[in-house]
Amino acid sequence: MDKKPNDVKFAPVGPVRQGTVKIINEHCQMTEVGIQFGTISFDAWVELGQGMGRIHKCLMWYLGDWINYGEARWGEKYSQALSTTDYNYGTLRNASWVCRHIPLEKRRSMLTYGHHVEVVKLENEEREIWLDRAELEGMTARDLRLAIKGAAPDPETFYEWFSVTDIKKFLDGGLSIEDVRIFAEKAWKHGR
Repeated sequence: MDKKPNDVKFAPVGPVRQGTVKIINEHCQMTEVGIQFGTISFDAWVELGQGMGRIHKCLMWYLGDWINYGEARWGEKYSQALSTTDYNYGTLRNASWVCRHIPLEKRRSMLTYGHHVEVVKLENEEREIWLDRAELEGMTARDLRLAIKGAAPDPETFYEWFSVTDIKKFLDGGLSIEDVRIFAEKAWKHGR
């Protein structure tokens, strides 16, 4: 007897390590190492992908807010829970710092966490101006970082961009001083 699509049973996923996330519903089983699908509609499949994309986009915000809440609520005891995330201390510290300095109501859902990292050191008013500009101009986080850095360096001060050893290598390689100056400008424009 043939099985109907809705009668699909999941094959065992294999041994599940302690602490493995396992969500089971009528459509799929999700674990730390993948998803096993039964039969789902195209729309359900697209919705699942969109949900994963939203989680990925928001994950650092979630971690930072989670850490900050834990620290405020339980003091030093929260640090015991940090090891459960499998993220290194630096990543968690940075997420916490960004979330502490950019409150929820100031975050822009149309921009990435990376955009906010680029402006976190700025004063509130300046931060808002740069986030507005990034949104309006469709800047990437890299574009925003370069825009904040300012205008291209003066071609006459190209030596500030390279060490003396680098410049010597360029000259020894047959480049003229003018070629090195042009190279410095192009390197700046492309994020070096």
